[in-house]
Amino acid sequence: MVIVAAAILVSASCAVIYRDVLEDAFPLWGPRSTEWIMKTDPNLKVRGIIEEIKLNHRKDGFGSYHRFPAVILLNETETLWTSAPLMWENQTRVMVGYDYRDVGLHNFSVGIPVEVSGYWFPRLDSSYSNMIVAGPLIYGSYVKPLSSLS
Repeated sequence: MVIVAAAILVSASCAVIYRDVLEDAFPLWGPRSTEWIMKTDPNLKVRGIIEEIKLNHRKDGFGSYHRFPAVILLNETETLWTSAPLMWENQTRVMVGYDYRDVGLHNFSVGIPVEVSGYWFPRLDSSYSNMIVAGPLIYGSYVKPLSSLS
């Protein structure tokens, strides 16, 4: 009886270790990886100053996550256009999910002004929640330094 209880305890602790260490390799143990699949146009264009850049950033949602090549924390200074004015509330600090995998981030650094065109996703239960997503399936989306737009 004691041996069976010890075996169960060891098995349970190994399962927890594997779940925590190898979550990406074993999605059945935890949240699953998601990819943006909705083909759409941007619904928001803003300008702001980059406050922080996190490379290869994992953003968690409810039961899922997405790994972005970069997540940019933007101090939004100006809303240029939105097709969803009731969803966008002129955030002062907003996350930008930069989902272009083949484009380098060498033009970006903390403190530079940028213009962002992307899809504002206000839902609260997704790994894309409360962020502007710029990626290949959001046609015409971009993050560009203001100096390159002149």
